[in-house]
Amino acid sequence: MEQKMIPSSTGLCNINLRFWKPADKAPRAVLTIMHGMAEHVDRYDAFAGFLNQNGIAVAAADMASHGKSISENGIRGYFGEENGWEHLVEDACNVHQVIKEAYPSIPCFLLGHSMGSFLARSYAARHGEDIAAFIFCGTAGKNPIMPIAKLFAKNEIKRIGPSTPSRKLDSMAFGAYSKPFERRTAFDWLSADKENVDRYVADPLCGFTFTAAAFLDLFTGLDEVSKSDWASKVPDKPIFVIAGDKDPVGNMGKGPREVAAKLTATGHDVTFKLYPGMRHEILNETDKEAVWQDVLDFLNMHIGLGASMAHYDWATLYEKLSCCTDCALAKGRNNVVIGVGNPVADIMLIGEGPGRDEDMQGYPFVGAAGQLLDKMLAAIGLDRTKVYIANIVKCRPPQNRTPLEDEAMACLPYLRAQVALVRPKIIVCLGKTAALYVYDKDIHITRDRGIWRIKKGIWILPTYHPAALLRDQSKKKEAWEDMQALRDKIKELDIAL
Repeated sequence: MEQKMIPSSTGLCNINLRFWKPADKAPRAVLTIMHGMAEHVDRYDAFAGFLNQNGIAVAAADMASHGKSISENGIRGYFGEENGWEHLVEDACNVHQVIKEAYPSIPCFLLGHSMGSFLARSYAARHGEDIAAFIFCGTAGKNPIMPIAKLFAKNEIKRIGPSTPSRKLDSMAFGAYSKPFERRTAFDWLSADKENVDRYVADPLCGFTFTAAAFLDLFTGLDEVSKSDWASKVPDKPIFVIAGDKDPVGNMGKGPREVAAKLTATGHDVTFKLYPGMRHEILNETDKEAVWQDVLDFLNMHIGLGASMAHYDWATLYEKLSCCTDCALAKGRNNVVIGVGNPVADIMLIGEGPGRDEDMQGYPFVGAAGQLLDKMLAAIGLDRTKVYIANIVKCRPPQNRTPLEDEAMACLPYLRAQVALVRPKIIVCLGKTAALYVYDKDIHITRDRGIWRIKKGIWILPTYHPAALLRDQSKKKEAWEDMQALRDKIKELDIAL
């Protein structure tokens, strides 16, 4: 563990920045965590340790007047007499600069929880260009009474002063949160895990009441990220919105769903997940390991997106792939199977991986499945000169088995580089494996085939792999429906063939 102290723009304290590092290898990426209200970074120790075990470095700073970022007068939950939210954003910028100096050559991701999610959303809209992807955890949607809440806070500042804890505002903001739950303590809304709640209650650095000025700052931040133009200001980066469906902060899932919908409407690549039965602190809930794994899966999916590989030209990409040994599949290959077709096509097809024929010849889809694919394309007026075809993995898995996750993850940065070079308007995922890594990790191909989804401005359509059609003739009718949907989308987008 490593810690650094950075001067806070509040002028009240120094910011405590903590690093967690993988013990036995260089990290593949770094995740910055912005913690929630009235808590501190040490509460993320177990989560950070899990990520370290999987090659991800973690950095988190106690926000001003929290944790070890405390002033000499000991006031907690106070960011200054005025403009506290601006101070928090500036502190976040300074913290990010230190993290980038520590890890200049790997992608940096940002996770914000609760109040930290409001701060992360504000930071994303203002300064998020060099963040690889965002995770908004336990966030909230627009609150229609926010203008009234800000007025109440201003009146409370006049009544008791900016640096005095306000029980009145605390009750107004959080008083109703415990009503749906057992009310064993005042904080049972945090988690169904009683031990987690008891640790929070017993922790002298948790659960304190914000000052009147800090409540105004909190309301100001939430108001900022609830404005109609917020989502359009967020950079075009992948976003994961996660929450418990029993989280009162997010109005039992409605708020996070609203945030995800706004980001989707502005063309962002959004993954949204609600966890059944979980309350506010899903990273500390009874089934927290499932959430940790989903976060890791999201990070793995997007590691490499912001790295130099995304800016390769074709010659460099072919050179790198020709000698790639990033996973065990390299040992058994005859050829690296990169892709075939028009390198600037508007339509890109992505399959699972090479088979025996592809491995011998060095081109994708040249066996029986490839011959069927050619017929399917011809039926709607396409051929290999009008599309670009690639696979999730570039080397043949033994006995044509499904690629393992670590094999797919090793190859995905190369696939993203191909997508960046081709710049397609449409991607067709041929089979479950392609759809799993391109369309949705919870894909059910029989349920989701034929359903369009747009990500980062690209229309994506999952359908059956041609090999599946050879094994089961009854699926050909549905596959033809998908090809007709592709033909219709080509017309809709006015793609010249």
